Amino acid sequence: MKAVMKERLAHITTGKRQEVKFVLFFTQVTARLSNRVFLGKELGASKEWLVVSTRYTIDFHTAVRKLCMIPPFARWLVHWFMPSMRVCRKHLRTARSIIEPEISLRKKKREQMLLEGEKTEKPMDSLSWFLDNAKGHPFDYMMGQVAMGFAAIHTTSSMMAGLLGDLAENPDVVDQLRKEIAEVLRVDGGWKKTSLYKDEAIGQLHERESAATSYYGM
Repeated sequence: MKAVMKERLAHITTGKRQEVKFVLFFTQVTARLSNRVFLGKELGASKEWLVVSTRYTIDFHTAVRKLCMIPPFARWLVHWFMPSMRVCRKHLRTARSIIEPEISLRKKKREQMLLEGEKTEKPMDSLSWFLDNAKGHPFDYMMGQVAMGFAAIHTTSSMMAGLLGDLAENPDVVDQLRKEIAEVLRVDGGWKKTSLYKDEAIGQLHERESAATSYYGM
């Protein structure tokens, strides 16, 4: 997290106030973190996949908004000629060129280890989950990965951007948050998984932003 924040805010080198587009910023940060969790250290750090997962999330919403302007009876045909939809399909082709070779490599490695009587190596990431649950049945691994990344990037970045907006409009809440966070850290001796549930102010903000994100995403 620290590395991602440092990388994305490295251009801020002076004490002067500078503009940061937080929706884009949190989209990029969330993409980096979710890719690391879903795809592991090596593939998750791929710049090509980072660009694809981030841009697809953004461009998909643009394409959907434009497609909604088309009468329903014509969408099945018109979408093939819309520039915004073509961009999305291009992202998916790039995503497939990244994911499918990795899936093929893992399948071969698993088969080789089984033939040699060795314990099958299973990296703790989403591709391994997909392979385990597919159980030999047809499954679109690329679309599964894109869908997971899309959900993580869209919901988290929207919620964080909304949260910062609310804090900017209600600066009096900031001091209360700081005091509660400091108290929780003092009692727990650091930040733990259970610490969030002890901070009532953060919990309330999280619930509020989650509800707002769900509403606007409908």
